[in-house]
Amino acid sequence: RTHRIGPREMSNFAGHCWQSVLFPSGRGFGFQRHYLPDGTISFDEAYILDSEGRLVLVKVLEVPAMRSRFTGETIRTVFEHAGEKIVIEGKTIALHHWTRKPDDGRNRMRFGVDLTHRNSLVLNNGCVQVEWDGEVGFGLMERSALAAQLR
Repeated sequence: RTHRIGPREMSNFAGHCWQSVLFPSGRGFGFQRHYLPDGTISFDEAYILDSEGRLVLVKVLEVPAMRSRFTGETIRTVFEHAGEKIVIEGKTIALHHWTRKPDDGRNRMRFGVDLTHRNSLVLNNGCVQVEWDGEVGFGLMERSALAAQLR
């Protein structure tokens, strides 16, 4: 997470996904992706932490965008670096949900999932368990999507 501060212009924000994971070997990864209402990616960055402790920028090919709201969901992240694909797969193991309705104006969040307004922004964050080349790691993930996009 970047911990950027200041006012947020949310009128064109339609969702995001970020994840940060560390493995017992010392490897790790992190990424952040934001979406516009038409599905266009408006912001994208990612890195891996290699076995020697170096942060290496990588290209994001696939992230586990929020499409459902259930714990136990299978997730997949794919990066590319130096012509090689890095595939990381796993599952959500604990999620917390909250909803921001479009008429709240002041960015008030309500606990739980409320799908009654199609343009409500539903967020979840929690723990993930993933595997990268046979090594299992744990980390955090936060995602959001408009209520209309959720199953």
